[in-house]
Amino acid sequence: MKLFLAVTVALVANTALAQDVPQFDEQRGFDILGTLQSGGMVVNNGPHSFHCFMDEDPDARFAFLADCIPILGPNEAARVGDAVQGGDQAAEEFADAVNALPVFALFGAVQRTFVSFNCELTRDMDQVTIQTELARQLALDRGYTGPLTDTLLDEIGEAGEAALDRMVENGMIEIAANDSSARLVDCP
Repeated sequence: MKLFLAVTVALVANTALAQDVPQFDEQRGFDILGTLQSGGMVVNNGPHSFHCFMDEDPDARFAFLADCIPILGPNEAARVGDAVQGGDQAAEEFADAVNALPVFALFGAVQRTFVSFNCELTRDMDQVTIQTELARQLALDRGYTGPLTDTLLDEIGEAGEAALDRMVENGMIEIAANDSSARLVDCP
C-alpha cells in the first residue's frame, strides 16, 4: 500500500508528464483482481493494473468504475516523479516492498510462474525452483535487479502462497482432488 500511495502522490505532483502514464482503455475490457478495504478495487486493463473506485447511476440500475489510477512499477514511477526507487534496492527492501503489496498484486507474477511450468505445479517439484521463478517474475514487475537471496526467496514464497490461496478461492487455480498438484485454469 505504501508503494501505491507514493505513486499516487507522484502522479498528482507530476501531471505535466501525464502522457507517459498508462490510461484506462475500456475497449480492452478489464478483470477485477480484488477489492480493497478502502472501497476501491484493483483492476487489470490490458497490460496495466489500476486502482479504481466504484460509483453507481442515480437509479442504482448499474455500477461502474470511476477514478481509475494506474499502479506503476518502480521504473515507470521514477519516470513520472522519482517516487519509487527500484533497480538497486537491497534484497531486504525488495522483500518489504513485496510484503506491503495487497495479495492480488502478486496474481500476475503467480500466473506467469505457472505458465513457465506448463501451467501446473506438483508436490514433487523443487520448491526452491518454484520460489526462484516467482521471485524472478516479481523482480521483473518491480524493477528489482539485486540478488535473489535465500531469505528473499523464503519471504517471496510465503507471499506467493497467500496469493495462490486467494487465486484458488477466486477460481483462477484448481487444486487436484488428492492435493498433489495445482493447475492454472486459464492457461494460455
